[in-house]
Amino acid sequence: MCVPPRRVPLRLTAAARALAAGVALLAALACGPRRLDDVPADLLGTWRTQAPRYENNFFEVRRDALVLGVAGRELDVLPIREIDWTSDAEGNAIYRFHFVADEGYEDVLVVTRVGSGGRAIRLASRADLWTPGPR
Repeated sequence: MCVPPRRVPLRLTAAARALAAGVALLAALACGPRRLDDVPADLLGTWRTQAPRYENNFFEVRRDALVLGVAGRELDVLPIREIDWTSDAEGNAIYRFHFVADEGYEDVLVVTRVGSGGRAIRLASRADLWTPGPR
């Protein structure tokens, strides 16, 4: 005769609950965004897209600013305050550029490095790919 296993309620001690909460907190901190001291060198430079909507536009990453432009002219130079990064499930690096907009408020631009060589980026949640190119 087979006796079904008895369910025993799981009772954690206060110390076990505190230990589990501490491990969960450390895991969350380790996997969260990490601050960078400088812009990664392979992101520096001018980026362009083949998307017809942005045909004459360029996006430039400098050590201290993000530059948005059209037809070789700088329209916006946005000072970078801070950069942090994390990665997505596919292993693509996601950079968050915290910058000061012309109106004086702080904003964030999300740049995702895509592809195995990392020589293409995607801005925010747009589908267009940007690759290194001339102004």
